[in-house]
Amino acid sequence: MKLVCAVAAASLLALPASSQTIYSVPANSKGNHLTLTVANESLSTAAQNVEVRVVKQGMATSFAQKSLMVKLVDPGKESDVTFSFDVSREARTNAKDTLEFLVTDKQGSTWKKSIFVQYTGPTEYRLDQNFPNPFNPTTKIYYQLPVASKVTIKVYDILGREVKSLVDGQQEAGYQETRFSASSLASGVYFCRMVAEPLSGKGSFTSVKKMMAMK
Repeated sequence: MKLVCAVAAASLLALPASSQTIYSVPANSKGNHLTLTVANESLSTAAQNVEVRVVKQGMATSFAQKSLMVKLVDPGKESDVTFSFDVSREARTNAKDTLEFLVTDKQGSTWKKSIFVQYTGPTEYRLDQNFPNPFNPTTKIYYQLPVASKVTIKVYDILGREVKSLVDGQQEAGYQETRFSASSLASGVYFCRMVAEPLSGKGSFTSVKKMMAMK
C-alpha cells in the first residue's frame, strides 16, 4: 500500500516563477482553507484510519485542528481533508514559511507533505479603532502600511493640544501597532492622529480616531 498527499484546493494563490509552488496567504487573516488530497495507490488494499496531522505549522500560522482522520480510502481512490488556519498580524510581509503534514494509516504507512507559503501585506493605509475603547489606563492602536513609510502618530486632547507622540520615524510595510497609556492624564476624550508618507514621496495618508479614557 502506498499513500500520497497533494494540494487539492486552497484559499491560497499560487505564485509563479518558482521551481517549488509557493502559495500566497495574507498576513492578519482568519479562516484560510487548505485542502489536501490523500490518494491510495494500492489497487488491492484499502487504507484505514488515515490520519493527516500538522507537524509544523509555521512561524505565523495557527490551525483550528492539527489532526484530521479519514476512516477509509478504497484501493485506487482518494479522499480530501480540509484544514482551517489563521495568520497573525505579526507575519512579516513577503516572508516565506513552510507548513508540514504527516499522513499515517492503520498499518503504519507514512508520507510527508510540505506546503510553502509567502505572507502578503496590506494593500492600503489604514488606522483602526483603538482597543479596548473606552480604556483604563492603556489601549492598543493598530494600523497598516502598504509600503515603507515615514509615520507619525500623536495623541491630542479635546482642545487640540498634543499630549503624547507615539510614533515618529520610518517603518516597513506591514501590520503595525503601538500602545497609549493615559495613566498620567485625566479621564475624557482624546484623538489619535496618524500621518503616513511613502518613502517614495508620492502622496500621504491622514486619519483620526476618537478615544475615550475612563478611570
